[in-house]
Amino acid sequence: QKLNRAKGQVSVYVPSRGVSAIAVQGGVFHDPAADRALIAALKNGLDPRIDCVIEDADINDPHFATAMARRLHGYLPEGHAP
Repeated sequence: QKLNRAKGQVSVYVPSRGVSAIAVQGGVFHDPAADRALIAALKNGLDPRIDCVIEDADINDPHFATAMARRLHGYLPEGHAP
């Protein structure tokens, strides 16, 4: 609901292989079915204007962080990028 009230460009990134360090494979909260349910509920509740990106990574995967940083960089006005 909070995301749906956001103004401007909005993207939400979700790592499909674990949303926390203890939810990755081998972690005590590893539960792929619960992760799929979370993703489905999130996508179902989001305003269609919000880009929901599901990354085939876990929360600590450098690929996941890089993908989010690239998107954020794209949202910055020209001349404000690092």
